[in-house]
Amino acid sequence: MEGRQEPELSLRCQTFNRHFSQAMHALLTSCTRKEVVGYFSHFEPQTQEYLYKVYALVGAQIRENVIAEFDSICKEHQVYEVLDHVSDRALISADGAGDHIHPEKVVKEVAVRRKLQEMEEVKRRLGLAQKENDSLEAQLKVLHLEIDNSQDQGSDNALYKKIQKANIELFKLLD
Repeated sequence: MEGRQEPELSLRCQTFNRHFSQAMHALLTSCTRKEVVGYFSHFEPQTQEYLYKVYALVGAQIRENVIAEFDSICKEHQVYEVLDHVSDRALISADGAGDHIHPEKVVKEVAVRRKLQEMEEVKRRLGLAQKENDSLEAQLKVLHLEIDNSQDQGSDNALYKKIQKANIELFKLLD
């Protein structure tokens, strides 16, 4: 992944990530040093300090992992794209006649656009598969004609095997 650069996040996305990171920090550091040391009061002060450092390191690692997972989920569910679209629409409405566009409507628009793109991709793939199917059927017809012609002139075992192979390929495509 070293060669691939992630596009820079918009200000809205950066703010979204920063708020999540701050919330995670607050959640994972809700215990003070005094509270953590108090839980281990039966240990020596030096051991208590070591345990607090371990607690802080584990908390920091958990925070990093949760933030990385959060970022991954946001990318998977295209949250950043929706936030960018909301930002764009907000700028358009601020520049426009003062029309206010609800974020819910923007999310629906993005979802509909995504589904339409998926439908177009499926149609494209279906068209390619149909062309492939038509091509195989044409090859099959040619082979059948060759068989009919070869039967008039005597049968040829190699030609028969070609047709069997073409039939098998056609049935695989149809499944």
